[in-house]
Parts: sequence; structure tokens; C-alpha cells
Amino acid sequence: MDQMHSCAAMLSNPGLELSQYAGRLLGHSACTSRPSGSILLAQLKPKVVRPRHDCPLPKESTMSYSRIVLLLLVVVAMPANTLAQEPRGWFLRGQGGAAPAYNVAIDTVQMHSGRAGAYIESSAAQDDFGTLMQAFAPEQYRGRRVRLSAFLRTQDVTGAAGLWMRVEARGDITLGFDNMMDRPIRGTTGWSEHQVVLDIPAEAQTIAMGVLLVGNGRVWADDFELMPVDPSTAATNRVQPGEPGSSGRPQSPPAAGPLNLDFEN
Repeated sequence: MDQMHSCAAMLSNPGLELSQYAGRLLGHSACTSRPSGSILLAQLKPKVVRPRHDCPLPKESTMSYSRIVLLLLVVVAMPANTLAQEPRGWFLRGQGGAAPAYNVAIDTVQMHSGRAGAYIESSAAQDDFGTLMQAFAPEQYRGRRVRLSAFLRTQDVTGAAGLWMRVEARGDITLGFDNMMDRPIRGTTGWSEHQVVLDIPAEAQTIAMGVLLVGNGRVWADDFELMPVDPSTAATNRVQPGEPGSSGRPQSPPAAGPLNLDFEN
């Protein structure tokens, strides 16, 4: 019953928690008055969309009987090997900040190693995208070249999937970015390691990273790692440093560093 009350509270207040984090991804805009992680996919959608400044706050609503029944049906239908929730330290974001066509879950059967992995999926997306992401302060990586790597597995991906990382300075300035859209993962694939490599300049304020799904399908992720590498390692940066970003940096302090990279916590 405690779990039901907790779920009911979340549905009756759609702004709870998720309103604390909003990102503008793929060049689409979201409310800039809330904290956000960020990602730029200008090459995928070559159009300019100006940030909105009129994003309303969610209105409070009351919990209806039909919504309670729907919630129970969703919980009952969830396979025993999955837990439909954002892993600790990670957040689901998409077009306009929210990702209504996408779901994320912790998976205790399909994982690369350990006890669990995570996935993001959709069967109702049009040209939308979703990402499971996190953002954090770059202190321990300043002045270094770093490699983000993770193991990914895909099923019936109609658009594209991949890793992404963005390094941002104060004032929404992009210092480095890669989203693997020049080497996308499509269709159905087994577990394989992928990586992006970026420099973290001294003026960096935020590092955002995650796994991206464009269109329909499912992509599993596990065993993320963010490590400094030798400067001789080729960078995969896809933007010119100093370009305006596609989203605002988080207005609240980001985490001190990456969290729960193996989805075990």
C-alpha cells in the first residue's frame, strides 16, 4: 500500500521530481527555468528552434479512479525481470524536456555484467527521441581528454541509437560534443562496446552524457565508464568549441561526479 500511495502521489502531481530536470535535446527547446542536462543533434535535425521562455509549470491535478486502475494495470503487466523507473543518478529526457513516447527500466536479466542493466524503449515515437542521461561537475576531469565508453545492445531500432557526451561552459557554450550520429547503431545488435572521446577544458562547467534512442525500438546500456586517456587518443568531437549550446546549463549545482555507471545501485 505504501508503494501505491507513493505512485498515486506522483501521478496526482505530474510536476513532482521530473519538473526539477528538463533538457532541450536535438535542438528542440524546453523550459529554461528548470535544471537541465543537454545534448545537441543538429546534424540529425538541421533546423533552428529558438528557446521558449513561456513554459508553464505543471498544474496540480487530483487522482482519479481511472488513473489508479491504469496504474495498477501497468504495474501488473510489468515483467518480473524489469523495474520501470529511472536508475539512481539517471534521468529520462526527450523532445521538449519530457519524453512521453519513451520508457526506461532497470533490467535484471538482459545486462552485460553484474546484477542489472538499464534500457530505454519506445513503440510509439514518430521523429521523437529519448535519452537516459545524467549531468555532473567536471572538476576531476578538467584539463584532460576523457573517454566515455559503455556496452550497448539494441532491438528493432528504427532510427538510431548511441552514446553521447557534451561539455558545456558557462553561458550555454558548447566546448565539445559527440552523439555517434555519424556512426549510429540501428536494427538489432548484440552487446558491443562503444565510445566517445572529448577534451575537458579548464572553463568547463558541466559534463552531460547518456544513451540515446531516436525513433522506435529498445537499447540496453550497461557498464558505463568515464576515464582520462592519453592526449594521443583521437577525439570524436563534432562541433567547433565556442558554439552556442542547444540547451541551458543546469541552474542548480550538478552532481559532483558520475553516478551509478553500472546500474547496480
